[in-house]
Amino acid sequence: GIAVNTAVTILIDASGSMSSRIALAVDAALGLYSALDKLYGVSAAVATFPAYVDGSEGVKVIADFNDTLRTRADCFTGESAAGGTPLAEAMLWAGSNLVPRKEERKILFICTDGEPNNGERVKQMKQMLEDEGVEIVCLGIGHDAHDYFPDSRTIHSIAEMPHAVFQMMQRKLLRHAA
Repeated sequence: GIAVNTAVTILIDASGSMSSRIALAVDAALGLYSALDKLYGVSAAVATFPAYVDGSEGVKVIADFNDTLRTRADCFTGESAAGGTPLAEAMLWAGSNLVPRKEERKILFICTDGEPNNGERVKQMKQMLEDEGVEIVCLGIGHDAHDYFPDSRTIHSIAEMPHAVFQMMQRKLLRHAA
């Protein structure tokens, strides 16, 4: 059985080093969002970081919790990659949207290919989110993220990404089922 009553935020690194990988990363997120959209009791949101709006750095929401695949599928195209890796700030945004959710379980799925701008701040954010009951999973693309996220997996080929994303989320959703 699949654990229901779960909110999932998928956070995709869109830093400059992801420029050759961003399209596949967003495609994998679309596939995962599509699968989650079909599960009763599971709500999902997808965002990329960093995003630049009016000179400010933040996140770009591709799909929010109240959206459906039908209304947001076309938003999963045309993503570009630039800038650094403000992961702590993106985690803060994700947490501010996940923690108040009514769902019993809250999962943050991070996809990144490098070191964050501020590693100590990422560790603090991780602890703060976990203290609030958020489970964090990370997929490292050619980068081992175990120093920051014990529940992580490293892939060395972008072709491994879709399978790894689905396998990790399936394991996470099934872990507490039944």
